[in-house]
Amino acid sequence: MRPKPYIGITGFMTGDEVDKVLDALSEDTDRLVMIGGLVSSKTLRHEPNKWPQRYPSPDKLCKIFRGYRNLLNLIHFNTKEPEKLFDDMCLAQ
Repeated sequence: MRPKPYIGITGFMTGDEVDKVLDALSEDTDRLVMIGGLVSSKTLRHEPNKWPQRYPSPDKLCKIFRGYRNLLNLIHFNTKEPEKLFDDMCLAQ
């Protein structure tokens, strides 16, 4: 079985941004909409990074994702400490 195709958008900071995108899309599309939130090892620990307007704080991250069936919610994670990747992924849940 082939996975359902999707259209991906990342860099959301708020659930309101997600709602506006969903309102603008046609309801009869046959594609999932991928909603992406950016996360880094720094932002997980509430440390500032170079792009604070692109990385939501961890407490706001869960408010971005919606439970609709036509959505694919993804965290786009980056780290400069790959040895801590598993622990960081657990924090990002």
